[in-house]
Amino acid sequence: MQEKSTPPRRRRRGRRVLYVLVALLAMLGVAGYAMVGRPVDAPEWVRERIETRIAESLPGIEVDFGRMSLLIQRSGLARVILWDVEIRNLNGETVAQLSDIEAGLSPAALLNGQVDLREAQVSGAFVTLRRDADGRLGLSLGDAFAASSEMPDIGQIIARIDTVMGDPRLAGLTSFEADALTLRYEDQRARRGWTADGGRLRLAREDGRLALSGDVALLAGGDGVATVEVEAQSPIGKQSLDFGVILHGLASRDIATQSPALAWLEELDAPISGALRSGLDESGALKPLEASLRIGKGALQPTAATRALPFDSAETAFTYTPAEGLLRFQRIRLASPLGKVTAAGTARLNGIETGWPQGLTGQFTLSDMALAKGALLDREVSLSGAEAAFKVRLDPFEVTLGELRLTDPIYPLRATGQLSAQAEGWRLALDTRIAQTSPEQVLSFWPEDLHPGTRRWVVNNVHSGRVEDVQFALRADPGADKPKTYIDFAFAEGVATFNPRMPGLTDAAGRVTIYDGRLGLRLETGTTDAGRGPIDLSGTEFVIGDLRVKPAVGEVRLQARGSVTAALSYLNNEAWRLIDKADRTVDMASGRARVSGRIALPLVRGLTLQDVALNLEGTLRDVDAPTAIPGKPLTADRLALSVTNTAVALEGAVIVDGVPATGRWARPFSGSGGEVDAEVTLTPESIAALGIGLPPGTVRGSGKGMLRIDMPRGAPARFSLTSDLEGMGLSLPQLGWDMAPGERGRFAVAGLLGEVPTIERLELQGAGLEAEGRVLLTARGGFDRLELSRLTVGDWLDVTGRLRGRGAGALPAIEVGSGSVDMRRAPFTSSSGTGGGDGGPGGGAPLTLTLDSLRLTDSIVFEDFRADFDTTRGLNGRFDAQLGGRTPVKGLAVPQAGGTAFRITGEDAGDVLRAAGFLKTVRDGSFQLDIAPVRGQPGSYDGFMRIEGTRMRKAPAIAALLDAVSVVGLLDQLNGPGIFFTDVEARFRLTPAG
Repeated sequence: MQEKSTPPRRRRRGRRVLYVLVALLAMLGVAGYAMVGRPVDAPEWVRERIETRIAESLPGIEVDFGRMSLLIQRSGLARVILWDVEIRNLNGETVAQLSDIEAGLSPAALLNGQVDLREAQVSGAFVTLRRDADGRLGLSLGDAFAASSEMPDIGQIIARIDTVMGDPRLAGLTSFEADALTLRYEDQRARRGWTADGGRLRLAREDGRLALSGDVALLAGGDGVATVEVEAQSPIGKQSLDFGVILHGLASRDIATQSPALAWLEELDAPISGALRSGLDESGALKPLEASLRIGKGALQPTAATRALPFDSAETAFTYTPAEGLLRFQRIRLASPLGKVTAAGTARLNGIETGWPQGLTGQFTLSDMALAKGALLDREVSLSGAEAAFKVRLDPFEVTLGELRLTDPIYPLRATGQLSAQAEGWRLALDTRIAQTSPEQVLSFWPEDLHPGTRRWVVNNVHSGRVEDVQFALRADPGADKPKTYIDFAFAEGVATFNPRMPGLTDAAGRVTIYDGRLGLRLETGTTDAGRGPIDLSGTEFVIGDLRVKPAVGEVRLQARGSVTAALSYLNNEAWRLIDKADRTVDMASGRARVSGRIALPLVRGLTLQDVALNLEGTLRDVDAPTAIPGKPLTADRLALSVTNTAVALEGAVIVDGVPATGRWARPFSGSGGEVDAEVTLTPESIAALGIGLPPGTVRGSGKGMLRIDMPRGAPARFSLTSDLEGMGLSLPQLGWDMAPGERGRFAVAGLLGEVPTIERLELQGAGLEAEGRVLLTARGGFDRLELSRLTVGDWLDVTGRLRGRGAGALPAIEVGSGSVDMRRAPFTSSSGTGGGDGGPGGGAPLTLTLDSLRLTDSIVFEDFRADFDTTRGLNGRFDAQLGGRTPVKGLAVPQAGGTAFRITGEDAGDVLRAAGFLKTVRDGSFQLDIAPVRGQPGSYDGFMRIEGTRMRKAPAIAALLDAVSVVGLLDQLNGPGIFFTDVEARFRLTPAG
């Protein structure tokens, strides 16, 4: 380091050189006067002598120059010019190479033997500016001092310049200029170097201050040329300094290395122009830096692997206070393809105590924010303001957003996040939250290319509401095909639909989550109304399992509560028409319903039932369904409901038209009609309610039956009922048949349901009775008749016929059309009718018989039997028949002795007796036979026969008797025309044993 005062020897050497120059100038004064404004080369001997004197005056320094010229300016100032100057040290190393050195002197002072230097100029100098690893700056000429540790720093250079300028011999020096400078700047801390050429420098003395100005062009590659302009002022004799730098087109990464205040520009790739102002105080400390920068079109790209984030332009104005490590940004403006923003705030440099910042922590206020149309949204979005707190780490580059709070009341958004440059590329984590907004605002921030199908669904189906606690998260990892997103928000007072053709939601509140290609919605509250009352959908979930599928498929996990009518109305929505497909109306039932299950449907327009997957189950309570079964009102306390794509079904305990039953009703939506399978309780009342139409008094007790109803489309419903009759008692008092409740049998009936049911088939088996036939009802549904294709009772009755109704309270009439009856085993008694023997109304019924055969005894058989009886007090009436199949007879039946007594008459007693198997020899006469049952002896009869006006012939037993009494005339009559009897009477008893 040089000392502040010049040694005496060096001063003497300087004076010798100066005297030489003065003598030379004096010698040439006269000649030069004639050549004012024209440079004149000095002779060779003068040049050599000057070199010798310089070497004597500057030992250790060798100065060589090519030629020397003298120029007298018209202002009177004399200029000495040394051309092609080279300065070397003792080692022969070049200290500086200069194209020329000029010195402006006062001619008058020279003539008086004094040196009065007014101006100096250097051209073509090569200057090296170096900053060491600690950030200290030093200056040297050429490369001779490159490895020296004695390189003067800025403070020393200022001190030396002040010393030189304070020399009395330089009191007249007003300026020093240099041009064609080449500046080599080597930054050991940044491990980089730059070369600038074409530099110009001017140092002037002005009012006790030194003023410096200059500019250089930076050789940094590329097509453009970057320039740096410098101006500085320093009071002479002081080390304080104020300077300014004007930049034009410098690379951001070059500027970022030069000051901690500019380190945050390191990751930008853009040209920068602007101005920097700062200075040094008396202690050499750096004053606050004021900067105003304009950043051209460029990008943020920390590494080659990170995708460039382009911007169009930026500008900033800030102040940096080194003592605090604090940046105060008065303005930052940024414009990019994504939008624009203006910001102001402060940032504190982190790690500045190490000599270079590791990052910064900032708090900014943002204003005039705008998101460009097409950047993320289909329109431009303007935001009035925001507040941001963040932290930046420079190496590796990482931005941590502590909080971004939009102060715009229209967009109350808060965000946190982190953006980091990884070896493979960018990694982004962004979390945003909005306290409250609307569906329209959510959509305004939802890019059209982010889950476009789901977004369209939301646009078409979410109509209004309030959105709260919105959370949006974005994760983008290096190498990932697409970023991962997470959206979660609550909603209230919502109005929405699952499909435009289906009933919508009102007063909806719940939460929506979209993550990893899945959308989930849960309703905390909400109702829907298809026009027949509200349905509470609280707890319902809506899920889209894979948003990437085209079209997306939504799944409704239904939880519904409401009236049965409202539920049926919903199922009959425009898209499904389930109730219409079941040939029913939505008011077919009332009650309360609770339904849950799954509905899967594609999110497309024109949705139909075929596009939907249904699997619903529920519970119906207090059900009243007057039209569920045609003509048979249905009620139930509780029913299980199931709905699928193919059918709707109800199951449980019901009362069908007053008949208790437990079963299942199902109705397909296509193909065949509905069906009912039920276990019913059979009682006299339930059988009548079902319209089976058995005669009154036929059934008693209670039993179980299996009921099936088939309801084909466009046709009357068909039913069938079967039972084993356990627990039931049945009787046909007209036939004397009865089955006790403890016995089993079989009962089957089938027919058509309607306002007036039709019984197409009836079967009854039990207690020796077998019956097959059908039942016909009156126009009002009452019993009309029972037509039997076969009726057998034990071993005494095997016929066909009918039971014909006779009105309310009366037993039906029996009409037998064919068959056989064996009266020996007939159970008729005088009390067979329900009225007993009192003959009260309704106690019996007419009995009309047309029989092929009627057997009274073992030997008495009537064929072609025709009879009209009344069973009020037992069997009572008249009949006619062919006795033995050939003898016409007539008869009368009357109740007697607990059975039936008969009177049989015939016009030819002989034929009657022969047909009855009694006597074959009797001819003619009238016949009357009375047969009465023997009380207490079933099958036994007492008989009385009376014959009038008959003849007997060819009777051997009687002939022998007459021969014994020698009644010769009688014998002749017996063997001839026969013996004539006016009256014949006989009494006898018939028993089953014969």
